[in-house]
Amino acid sequence: MSIHRFLAGSLAGGEEVSITGDELHHLRDVLRLRPGDHIVLADGAGEQFAAVLETVARDEAIACVLAPLDAPSLTRVTLFQSVLKSAKMDLVVQKVTELGVRSIVPVLAERCVAKVDGSNRETKLGRWRRVAAEAAKQCGRASVPEMCSPLEMDGAAAKMGEYAGSIVFWEEAKGASLVEALADVDAEGGVAVFIGPEGGLASHEVATLKKAGAVCAGFGDLVLRSETAAIAGVAIVSYELNRREGAC
Repeated sequence: MSIHRFLAGSLAGGEEVSITGDELHHLRDVLRLRPGDHIVLADGAGEQFAAVLETVARDEAIACVLAPLDAPSLTRVTLFQSVLKSAKMDLVVQKVTELGVRSIVPVLAERCVAKVDGSNRETKLGRWRRVAAEAAKQCGRASVPEMCSPLEMDGAAAKMGEYAGSIVFWEEAKGASLVEALADVDAEGGVAVFIGPEGGLASHEVATLKKAGAVCAGFGDLVLRSETAAIAGVAIVSYELNRREGAC
């Protein structure tokens, strides 16, 4: 039986930690955990500890932190995802969190169907962060990927230039080789993966990303949905980086 995981704040061995809010509801009302049950607490930033519940009450649960635990290694990949409709974006955030991305950057591409503006920006960001937090707990990672504020294309291109390598998966780059695109990339500096929206990237947007140093790659002859491309792209790039380092 797996030990249940919960997110907490700053953690240190021997201290008592208060669990409240949604985490308390899940612990007490869904899982029906009781004093004496062992759990795992993660700080969301990469540290995790074994802990034991001391009390479970209406307003809070108290857990005693026992000892640090090794945290799973993560891929050095950041996903630049053009904003999708609600359910599709949630799926992408959930699955790439499970695949170990370090951060997610929503991008406001020209052909995005979903709109993000001042009236709904914080609502959408809050939802994506909750989805990422739940996925992080489910898959056993100790950190929640950073969810950046949405960027326009020029801002996204500038930010991609901060990484050692940048890959744009584009349906018109069918013959481009991902292995060749990553050949000279120092993975220690991180790799950015860019995925277009439902309607695809406009050619001038691809030109902007290439000018910032990005390299195009494709998935072959088939045209994938954006959410499929995001999951496949992150998985393939992560595998290739791990293979080069002898981790798989």
